[in-house]
Amino acid sequence: MTSNLYAEDRGFTVSGGRGTLATDSGLVGVSEPFTSTSGDGLVATFVLPEPAPSETKPSIEPDSTSDATTSRAIYFVVNTSTAQFAANAAEIDATLRSLTAGGTR
Repeated sequence: MTSNLYAEDRGFTVSGGRGTLATDSGLVGVSEPFTSTSGDGLVATFVLPEPAPSETKPSIEPDSTSDATTSRAIYFVVNTSTAQFAANAAEIDATLRSLTAGGTR
């Protein structure tokens, strides 16, 4: 999916089209570059898979109170100095592609 979104708020401008990003472990997310008064960057968001039943802690609450629409997500904001995003693009790309759900910290 692409976007022709153009947002400007106090020096923040979406500077490119939204794109899909897949990590080496299979997480799929979206990313969108931006420019601001302090530099250039990228926002990336991933919806994380639900943990396997063996990974969840038993709940003392009845199942009827759970919110079936809740998802786990993580987002990243990469900020670089003005005109430095392109110089760091390979390292940024490698870092984002290395993300793994449930990985060690």
